[in-house]
Amino acid sequence: MTSSNLSTSDSQVLTQIFDPESAPTASIVIDQTLPHDIHITKSSLLSQLRKRELEAIWHIESINPSSPSEIKDSPFRQALELFRNLIEEHPNYASAYNNRAQLVRWRYGDSVLVKGSEQQVAKMAKTVLSDLNTAITLGTPSSPSSPVSPGQARLLAQAHTQRATLLYTALKVLKSSNTEEERRSEERFGGKSAEELEDQSARDFFMGGRYGNEISKAMAVHVNPYAKMCGNIVKEAMRQEFCGDGGVEEAKPAIQPMIV
Repeated sequence: MTSSNLSTSDSQVLTQIFDPESAPTASIVIDQTLPHDIHITKSSLLSQLRKRELEAIWHIESINPSSPSEIKDSPFRQALELFRNLIEEHPNYASAYNNRAQLVRWRYGDSVLVKGSEQQVAKMAKTVLSDLNTAITLGTPSSPSSPVSPGQARLLAQAHTQRATLLYTALKVLKSSNTEEERRSEERFGGKSAEELEDQSARDFFMGGRYGNEISKAMAVHVNPYAKMCGNIVKEAMRQEFCGDGGVEEAKPAIQPMIV
């Protein structure tokens, strides 16, 4: 077989298709000198807010996430009230929104967006998405090329990954649901279709990975329909080119997709 010399550009394209996780992407610039929170710049105030967050989290730390709901209800309500007060007093504190969303996931699970029509659950479904939207809005720099602090990067990695996980879980449920369940769920998502939610989930996994979350990095490859489609087309074309129609069977991928 005649060897082929690929240009640097061609090599990068093939790497992106066959091994997207190792392909180069626009990196985030971390600036250690920037404030932990771009809206809370006084270190003394930030220390107080962190202490209040830890106080809220303390209520649920000793409770197993798989415990029955009656055991989780009381500490959940106590922690939720503390976060509510904190957010009312400091509406620009992004971390509180991100952690309240985590609290809702702890109580209701990752399928909270598509659970039954019980009023409290439906309310929490709206709260968790609203909180993550707000955390991401508050934490995102004004320009994609702007540097971020280590704390800001961690916040955005967590918030994007949380939102991606919730949407991904909801999509799996919707694909096996009846029409009524799908209609009710789309109302919670502002009328967005399953295809739109899938795109949003893929974007969030990409951004979560870009800010450093390893699960998001793997899931971004797994859920990207365009990368999978292009990869399959090119793989088949190259198999026929180099092996002919009777070529060897295509090898299984070395990296198995991670399921959140």
